[in-house]
Amino acid sequence: MSRNRVIARPYAKAIFELARSEKTFSLWSQMLSLAASASMDKSVQELIKNPKFTTSQVITLFVDIGKDLFTPQMHSLLWTLAKFKRLGGLPEIASLYEELRAEAERVVSVELVSAFPLEKSEQQRFVDVLKHRTNCDIALENIVDESILGGAILRAGDLVIDGSIRGRLAKLGESVGILDSKREL
Repeated sequence: MSRNRVIARPYAKAIFELARSEKTFSLWSQMLSLAASASMDKSVQELIKNPKFTTSQVITLFVDIGKDLFTPQMHSLLWTLAKFKRLGGLPEIASLYEELRAEAERVVSVELVSAFPLEKSEQQRFVDVLKHRTNCDIALENIVDESILGGAILRAGDLVIDGSIRGRLAKLGESVGILDSKREL
């Protein structure tokens, strides 16, 4: 586990517990997403690292970015992160928060990679099957990658099911010794 993830985990858990108690999951998702995006901007990163700018000035920048969205609790989070020089951890905090939220709401994010865009009815069939198997709601994203030739690849967290033609050809090639396992098609 990365050091950033270890540092971000307590913040994400605390935010999650607050959001659950106040029933503000969506609001926190929006606030964290905006703050994380801002923290990844190169000019904001330079400002955070520049000793000429005070913590107050850096926080003012973040507050201005989210002025219509950020709550007093978000302001407190930003102050705490800035005080301990952890504003750069906002993307990881946001990511961990979303994982906790999805788990609590019993939603599994699934990436479905196909060689061509799937129609809504085809996507719905995948959702129905996965929903039945996982007993969770499914958030499906269809990504088009023509290089897989046909079939599909499903990714849900750590689980990857490669049913693509490219993947099958690679396995076949390895089994008959045509391709070594380190080369791609």
